[in-house]
Amino acid sequence: MFPSRVSSWQTFLDTSPHPLAPTLRHIIDTQFNEEERRMFEPGLRAHVESGQAQCLERTAYFTARKVDSWRPSIISSWHASSSMQRRVERLEGGHRPL
Repeated sequence: MFPSRVSSWQTFLDTSPHPLAPTLRHIIDTQFNEEERRMFEPGLRAHVESGQAQCLERTAYFTARKVDSWRPSIISSWHASSSMQRRVERLEGGHRPL
């Protein structure tokens, strides 16, 4: 955790955690009614403007590799045969839990 670099309420309202996330202003405008807004804003605003707000940043690194072209067909045929076996067992009255 580290101190927030934002101490302006207007800047805080117009900031989002990542490009696809809505800003806090948008969330408040679209999801809060007037009463909820009056209850929510004063406490958070005071905390942001005091300069004591903390930030937490997380980073994840992912790696991937391409699956061999023959594997999906083996998995698909296994899944199909398993599904078919379960259908046959249900029809014959020998249903077992998955």
